[in-house]
Amino acid sequence: MVAFHHLTVDADAGAAHVIAAGDGRPVVLLHGLGGLAEEIMAPLTELSATHRVLAVDRPGYGGSSPQPPDRMAPDAQAAWLAQVIDALDADRPVIVAHSFATAIALHYALACPDRVAGLVLLGPFCRPTPPEARPLLRMASMRRLGRPLRWALPQVAPLIAGPMLTATFAPDDVPAHMHRLPFATVAQPGAVLAMAAELLGFNDAMERAADRLHEIACPIVVIGGDGDRIAPFADHGEWLRERLPDCTMVRFRETGHMIHHVRPSAVAHAVDRVLRADRRVGDLHALRRGFATWTRALRPSGRRRDRTSESRPRSEPGAFDSNPPPPSRIART
Repeated sequence: MVAFHHLTVDADAGAAHVIAAGDGRPVVLLHGLGGLAEEIMAPLTELSATHRVLAVDRPGYGGSSPQPPDRMAPDAQAAWLAQVIDALDADRPVIVAHSFATAIALHYALACPDRVAGLVLLGPFCRPTPPEARPLLRMASMRRLGRPLRWALPQVAPLIAGPMLTATFAPDDVPAHMHRLPFATVAQPGAVLAMAAELLGFNDAMERAADRLHEIACPIVVIGGDGDRIAPFADHGEWLRERLPDCTMVRFRETGHMIHHVRPSAVAHAVDRVLRADRRVGDLHALRRGFATWTRALRPSGRRRDRTSESRPRSEPGAFDSNPPPPSRIART
């Protein structure tokens, strides 16, 4: 039987709620728009047999503190995630991200290349979308009109959960465990505001990242279904393929958006594949460093060293500090 621990991580950006299980190499799970840590953890608990699995409530969702609307774009949430991962002392995790969270994972890999083992992107939602998408959520972000809407949604969420789940999972059947999800918590006012705010900042962040995605060097596996009606894989998956030509693409027929619920074994295989590739890259890098040390030892002692070998690359603007502060306190419940 899997033992779950609910953790509260104190970071500069406020509290983050995390569900933890297992030991081993860390695997961080990031839920999508309108999700919860419980939702993404439920079908992937088998990972905890060999890994330390950490399912995170993103800002404003579940038990995590909300962030200001201007700090909800994918790049800002990646900075928040870096603090949480540091506080959890999760060294170079594999990040498994679903839907909207795939954009956050990509920004994290760009900003923290030495602090990630690889990415597994599920049902990716990462291509800039027309601004008229999700009009109800966009209305929820309005100051006057949005307030009653944010209050009303948690009241009606349990009543409309069935049809919403059917639409989200289509063409797949809805698993029984999903009907036990706390829908009032999923649609709590802070979560509704978070959904609206992160959509508003999405396009600008992904347009800025589009021309840099090729810089991501860690192993990446992208998994999607050709029946996805939420984030069509023909749009978002192919957009990623053009910018990440070395990634591994896995596409299932007649499978929808909630890929981790209907193909959990594929996710587990992807995590293992990423870790194997990460080990190979690490071995090659160690070989390169050993060769460099050997060639330096052969140089005549009086030879003037190339000045360019002494220079350090400058950090990209907005890059996170590669020497983060000590982990923040973790409260365990």
